[in-house]
Amino acid sequence: MLKSILNFSATLTALLSDSATVAFIDSEGIDRLNANLAVGDWIYATVVSGNIYEVVKITSVVGATIVIERAKDYTIAREFPIGAKLAFILGVDAVQDIVDEIQLNGGKITGDGEIEVTRGVNGEYIVSAPKITLFSVSEDIKVIGEFPNYILR
Repeated sequence: MLKSILNFSATLTALLSDSATVAFIDSEGIDRLNANLAVGDWIYATVVSGNIYEVVKITSVVGATIVIERAKDYTIAREFPIGAKLAFILGVDAVQDIVDEIQLNGGKITGDGEIEVTRGVNGEYIVSAPKITLFSVSEDIKVIGEFPNYILR
């Protein structure tokens, strides 16, 4: 199940090639993931170095490494150096996971409008979404509320 680990961040401790599916991160990041992810849980994170980024899906922790699925949210798998930063993100694929889980468990989604993406003055992408209300009757769904506008850096 998709988990939300707000303020999760970590640092790569080894080079991440563009074809790697395992990444080495700092012990604080490993500890935080181990404390919050059970078998079958996952989160999404951005990997950032300078102005290059990629969204990955972290599916498990094995020792001092994380198992990842690459190129999520329409990004491209890239090579990242030691010291690149990872941070939790609730992006397109995460929202789709939430929608799929809600629909699977008899929930409903309401809202209308369009999503607008613009480029900010500092080069960041600003994603503006209309108010979307998510509700589920399942005990497993942890999201109830409105998906906010957010900034991708």
